[in-house]
Amino acid sequence: MPTPISRRTFLRGSLATGSLLVLPGVLAPRAQTITAAAQAPATTAELIAANTLAAGNLLDALDGTERDAVTFDMDDALSRDWNWTLRQTRPGLQLTPLTEAKRDTALALVATGMSETGFLKALDIMALQRDMGNDPLRFWVRIFGEPGSARWGWSFLGHHLTVNTRIIGDEIFTTPMFLGARPTVTQKDGDDYHVMSVEELTARELVLSLGDDAIYTFTSPGDILGDDSYLMEPLAPQGIATARFNTAQLEMLDSIVEEYITAHPAPVADAMREQVAAEGIENLTFGWTGSTVPEERHTYAVFGETFLLTYNNVRHSGTHIHSVWRNYGHDFGASRL
Repeated sequence: MPTPISRRTFLRGSLATGSLLVLPGVLAPRAQTITAAAQAPATTAELIAANTLAAGNLLDALDGTERDAVTFDMDDALSRDWNWTLRQTRPGLQLTPLTEAKRDTALALVATGMSETGFLKALDIMALQRDMGNDPLRFWVRIFGEPGSARWGWSFLGHHLTVNTRIIGDEIFTTPMFLGARPTVTQKDGDDYHVMSVEELTARELVLSLGDDAIYTFTSPGDILGDDSYLMEPLAPQGIATARFNTAQLEMLDSIVEEYITAHPAPVADAMREQVAAEGIENLTFGWTGSTVPEERHTYAVFGETFLLTYNNVRHSGTHIHSVWRNYGHDFGASRL
């Protein structure tokens, strides 16, 4: 069994060690993203400008048919779609038939909606599709509205990955962001490679330290709480109040929460940290249902007053993760629309 990894003691090593699953045709945007990491947008205005530039670059690179496929009205019903299921086709511009240069430009847009760490994880999630016999490039881009206008945005979605960015005036929103993995452990250079290690292993370490008090049967344990609803009403907390946690347990919970936050671009991640700090890590609720044995089915959630972090691993003998962060009433920038 791999050793649990704490966010406090181990930063994801993809950049430093090159431990990234190889995904054909994405080496150029990967290199661009890594090289540009030092100049990652530090402010919301810079992040909005980066998104606008990347979306414009993509539109400029496409021919007329491709532009028709990728562009939608901001009020189109598809702007509220973030389904992560395996589908043979979806509305939007699919990566598979694009030239490598156009694919790189599309993925450069995706990189603006995530942190460097998040983008590398997204590439890993895409690469895992090969383990299931799927096309790792069967993902679609959609641009809503006119980039640079007062209301616009984009989505990137496919099996186990959904990245959403909406820009309303001088604000930017990047939730919901769905991250999933199957299998949870794959092989790279002959060694085990765990794509979502902190999300699973640190949470198991936490629940084992808590004992039976943290085991709670959720009302809706079949998949992620709230499913793929556009907006969520606050859910009643289920589980154990974090006020009962000791210092080590609070640090483990903080590691899990931070792993989800850090997938978002820096200005958004900073706002999410402020959101959690305002509620207090010691004022949340943590609940777990299912087995605490590796590769057996389990689910957990972190409940706040303003957000829900939900993780589900109940398929294929506990080797199939679905997870998402929901901001009650604020996903997709709905509070500003």
